[in-house]
Amino acid sequence: LANTVWAYATAGVAADALYAAVAEAAVRSGLAGFKPQDLANTVWAYATAGVAADALYAAVAEAAVRGGLAGFNPQNLANTVWAYATAGVAADALYAAVAEAAVRGGLAGFNAQNLANTVWAYATAGVAADALYAAVAQAAVARAVAAAVAHGGVASAPRRPAPSGTGSRPCRSRRLVRTATRPC
Repeated sequence: LANTVWAYATAGVAADALYAAVAEAAVRSGLAGFKPQDLANTVWAYATAGVAADALYAAVAEAAVRGGLAGFNPQNLANTVWAYATAGVAADALYAAVAEAAVRGGLAGFNAQNLANTVWAYATAGVAADALYAAVAQAAVARAVAAAVAHGGVASAPRRPAPSGTGSRPCRSRRLVRTATRPC
């Protein structure tokens, strides 16, 4: 079921009857057989297709929170909250659980897209998540510095004397990125 609605949403094919039948079957079965990726892909598909499915969204949020988000990887977490924000569906317990899990895990495994989608989802949904925002900002800075170091871009600029005849003191600024062209 999850793969079917994912495929239709990805292809942009309108299929209202299919979406209605899948939502009803999924809710009626209690989401039996749905793994974390199936849950994430399903709500992603409904949000992407712009199909309302309140009972499905409620069931997915409840199942995810009840399971403690066990088995959800960073992409599943990001796609899930992205779907709820995109669809405009309130799910306070889900948002709280995802933020707590992401921060507790130190955002391990979150790539740049996962981080961006997650922060976008919280901001769009108007959900307060100060610890998450701080952790993402800290991770982004750490990753930027690590990338710059890996590419030889972080260094201190040597102190240079001021141009002759200016009477100025030598330049004492440090540059974080060697490729910066801004003068002292």
